[in-house]
Amino acid sequence: MNIAHRYPAIVSFAVLCCLVTCPVNTSAARPQGAQLSAGEKKEYKLIQKRLRDHDELLSAAGWTLIHCADQKELKNLGKTLILFRAFMDPKEIPRLVEAGGIKGLKTRVASLLKSKDPVVRGFGAIQLAVIGDAAYKSDIAKLLADKAGPAPKQGDRLLYNYDRSRAAMALGLFRAKKYAPRLSALLQSSDEYDRVGAALGLGYMGAKAHVPAIAKLLSDRSDNVQTAAIQALAELNATKYAKDISKLLTSYGDPTVSETAGYALARLNAKEQSGKLAARLGDQFRKGDVSKALALLGAKEHTKDIAALIEDDNSLVRCDALIALGILDAKTYVKKVAAHLQDKEEFVRTYAAVALLLMQDRTNSEAIRKVVRAEWKLPEIASDGLNATAYFGARIELHPVVEGKQRELTRRVVQEWERMNRSEGAPQKDAPADAKRPRR
Repeated sequence: MNIAHRYPAIVSFAVLCCLVTCPVNTSAARPQGAQLSAGEKKEYKLIQKRLRDHDELLSAAGWTLIHCADQKELKNLGKTLILFRAFMDPKEIPRLVEAGGIKGLKTRVASLLKSKDPVVRGFGAIQLAVIGDAAYKSDIAKLLADKAGPAPKQGDRLLYNYDRSRAAMALGLFRAKKYAPRLSALLQSSDEYDRVGAALGLGYMGAKAHVPAIAKLLSDRSDNVQTAAIQALAELNATKYAKDISKLLTSYGDPTVSETAGYALARLNAKEQSGKLAARLGDQFRKGDVSKALALLGAKEHTKDIAALIEDDNSLVRCDALIALGILDAKTYVKKVAAHLQDKEEFVRTYAAVALLLMQDRTNSEAIRKVVRAEWKLPEIASDGLNATAYFGARIELHPVVEGKQRELTRRVVQEWERMNRSEGAPQKDAPADAKRPRR
């Protein structure tokens, strides 16, 4: 398997992707000596955490930026994006300090809101929300306004309101409910990006009064809008609509719709829908995610069916099923899971190790340590050097709808890994740092 598929970008948030793509001289000598003040160090750690927590959102915004933004605008943007390297590599902090520190970084990001390119403006809005600077809420809200002048030509229409869509999402992340009426109006826009951004924004801000309007989008003609509506309803804990969401499990459009529906049912704890979800275990393209969604629902009655998938010909399905058994704490399958510590696909072995750590298995400690450390010695991982939380979290790969559960499961695995090392007298420095999330 291609290493790019096994391990996507190391802190897979979009900034790094952009840094790799943008024509910026990242090999220039780093400034030396300058460091953040005591106050900035606290904010630095907070931003670092927020970048990690909103990984998926930034990755999506970054992908659009790289592929759709005006190249001239993208080139200028590179000088700002390079500063985000400081949140991945402390050796880059002097570069950040030289550019005005965290305050200077925020000012630079805020300037993106005035770009001529709607993709860059949208990216700036998302970045400001993620790094948590509420001082720019009113500036972001200005992007919600209808644009003056004639409608765009057909060829330019696709991204015309991209900035407004991302502004709606950003205001949602700020939980700025004063803008909820405007977002609600955008749910009826003829523009797909408007509807996506408005649904997600209302979901993020917890605007429960708008649940019925969001639910209407479950029958939208756009797969992207349906997916956004599902995610928003899950964010709003709209259990009333679990049955409607379950109907999208059999969507034959974009597989993301059915995938999101499955995880949303888990988020809503809709156990009464587990039978419909389990019926998708035979779907060649969805069974891996279905197994994990069932596990999150605690649907132990389907453990046997999930366990059968750890012998699937598709290595990615085996990985998913192994993690699902770990989530279910299916200790009766410890022996079969442990057998995959010697799987023919080297990377599958790590998933077996994580599953056993979730089960708090104490009988295969040495084999688990051997598998994890062997992978950590691979040059493409060892050169990155982050931490155990991201390394193991990358293997408990779940949908953003259930990101809270992913963090909880990751903490459990890290705690068990640390306990295992202590009990065996292994030095903590041997714990693997970060790896990258295997891309599906």
